[in-house]
Amino acid sequence: MFVIDWIIALWDWLWDHSSAKGTMLVMFALLGLAMAWRISLAVFPYKRCPRCKGAGSYGPGNLRRPCGRCNGGRLPRVGSGR
Repeated sequence: MFVIDWIIALWDWLWDHSSAKGTMLVMFALLGLAMAWRISLAVFPYKRCPRCKGAGSYGPGNLRRPCGRCNGGRLPRVGSGR
């Protein structure tokens, strides 16, 4: 709750003292997107492997072989730190 109050107070102060309100809106929009991306990384740190599409193996029919890229179907997302 404290963080939200701080952001609202900062918004009010910047809105009153800024001559470039459009730039400020873009900055807060980018800040919101960055926060959403970080929360998304915390909740879903892995993505499907592009080679095997999350199956852990690839190839046609009975010739399926283990995926050497992911070793199981999942890869860490960029920025997740895993």
